[in-house]
Amino acid sequence: MIFKSNKLKSLIPFVYNYDRLLVIGMSGSGKSYFVNELMDQVSKRYKYRVFSMKLNDHYPRKNVYIPQSEDLEQEIDEFVKYGLLHAPITLVWEDLPNYLFNVKKMPILFKRYLIMGRQVGIGHVFISQKLKGIPTLIPMQCNKYAIFKTVDLRDFQMLRLPNIDVLTSLNLYHFLYYDLDTGMEKII
Repeated sequence: MIFKSNKLKSLIPFVYNYDRLLVIGMSGSGKSYFVNELMDQVSKRYKYRVFSMKLNDHYPRKNVYIPQSEDLEQEIDEFVKYGLLHAPITLVWEDLPNYLFNVKKMPILFKRYLIMGRQVGIGHVFISQKLKGIPTLIPMQCNKYAIFKTVDLRDFQMLRLPNIDVLTSLNLYHFLYYDLDTGMEKII
């Protein structure tokens, strides 16, 4: 499963603009592989760091931050502080609901820089299997979506995308890319 580099190149500008990309799809659909390839193509010029609960072989180890303490609220804010110190940077949030379910409230720095990150050079990529379970603020702040084959289309009604029916016809390792800023929609 290799995404065509020329197709990914058209998506790279989102990293330069420090936008917020939400990547959704069922397990094994290619989400992490896609984000890894996208980040790999921009890493020669721009920095990125991945917040993940476990080490996997999708990202180089030097780019992965694994929480070391039980205090996930503090760990998430520490990750955002790292982003502030190293901006411009794109922060990748791997398997988002797994750790957001375990926090009592959304961490303050995370919430603040989700909303105003572009102003300080912080972009976000959120990766999850389901839209359900993600705090509503996240999908509402995202201006780009990469939606892979998914199990439950009802999840996407809240996004109000114009052509949600196309999701039922996606093949494995293909996704619908939608840019809210430009209205661009294409299957990759």
